[in-house]
Amino acid sequence: MYRDKIPDMKKCVAPLWLFSALTLLSGCSELPDAVEKRGPRVELSPAREVLMGERVSVRLAGLAPGEEVELVATTSLHGRPHRSSASFVVGPDGVVDLSEQAPIAGSYTGADALGILWSMERVESEADVPRSLEDVNEVLFELVRGDVVVAEQELRQVIRATDVEVSDVRDDGLVGAFASPTGGPPRPAVLLVGGSSGGIEWQALMARLLASRGYAALGLAYFDMDELPEHLDEVPLEYFERALAWLRARPDVDSDRIAVCGVSKGGELALLLGATYPEVRAVVAFVPSSVVFQSIHPTWHATSSWSLQGTGLPFVPYDSATARSGADLLEIYKASLRDEDRVNASAIPVENTNGPILLFSGGDDSIWPSAAMSEQVIARLERHGHPYPYVHQPHPLAGHSIARPVIVGSATMTRNGGTPSANAEATLEGWQRLLAFLNEHFGEAAGGE
Repeated sequence: MYRDKIPDMKKCVAPLWLFSALTLLSGCSELPDAVEKRGPRVELSPAREVLMGERVSVRLAGLAPGEEVELVATTSLHGRPHRSSASFVVGPDGVVDLSEQAPIAGSYTGADALGILWSMERVESEADVPRSLEDVNEVLFELVRGDVVVAEQELRQVIRATDVEVSDVRDDGLVGAFASPTGGPPRPAVLLVGGSSGGIEWQALMARLLASRGYAALGLAYFDMDELPEHLDEVPLEYFERALAWLRARPDVDSDRIAVCGVSKGGELALLLGATYPEVRAVVAFVPSSVVFQSIHPTWHATSSWSLQGTGLPFVPYDSATARSGADLLEIYKASLRDEDRVNASAIPVENTNGPILLFSGGDDSIWPSAAMSEQVIARLERHGHPYPYVHQPHPLAGHSIARPVIVGSATMTRNGGTPSANAEATLEGWQRLLAFLNEHFGEAAGGE
């Protein structure tokens, strides 16, 4: 839409409804040139309102060939203002397609359909008031010629659909957030487990996103929240067994279609739960481990991350010499994996999983070697003739942070490896692959895409 400060542009064409009516009367299938050439505009495809995780392409149209324009994007992510910009020289057809044309200046370089979103950076503002996760993220695109905004368009990214209900879970010692569409038959369910950051932020976001695609989803915290243990140290698998039982007992959940999805240490956990509990009928693991590693504790004491029936599971300890040398996490994990005896004793028996397995990894993961460990999982499944489908989706240029399909301002995630562009691409591709995997193995009745 145009701003009121440019009234002449509005007066130069007749109302769109009038041309639409004339088109119908004349039997013509195309709008008149006056409508097609209605001036500068920002075009979003497939729509101006989409579910978060859907790809959106941006085009600038109705411009003069050869002129220079700027596209500015702003949003308020969790109450924190973010901004990006990119300047372009308009092509001979009067169009700038961000997926095909590189900016001459701005927040990112190279032709990149997602660049204007992932390159957003936080802007200090008096309005910077942190808020909890919103149901909709709104991005305003402004097309600027000189110092004048000549067109604008808003993108609404829906995180929680209107028919999705979210409730806190505090039953039987569980700490979580449950999300599900209202009404309808019992639905497939996904148990979500996060990584070493603790709490429930990632799980709660993913639960809303999955419920908006038709699934029931339980985002489960397992340490560093409420009355849960403070550290990721010999966390009992029985806790997750109770969560699975809680899901199976719900009348709105199809107890025969329950998956577990985890990221990082949660990816390690997801594979372990699938190998332990036959009621888990599918496993999705983002940047996972292939073995049980030592616990994550400030004292670095040598205990397992997980326990079963009161006993810590066999684990791979951190290589103490490498840790004392001041090496980064990636080098510590690589060195630890050289202990073949401990690796063999601590390998997750993924072949026991009662369903298909989907793995995602980043070839430039700076936390731990998720790509190599994912290949170890695949090799073990092959050796044991796993009867269900299994797939590893590697992203050579991506890092560790590829499991959160909110790419606005995601350039900061390169601290965990990968390039901003590769991380954004891997994130969206992984999300779509996750939905396709669940639909394939749990059925289209889930309501996914």
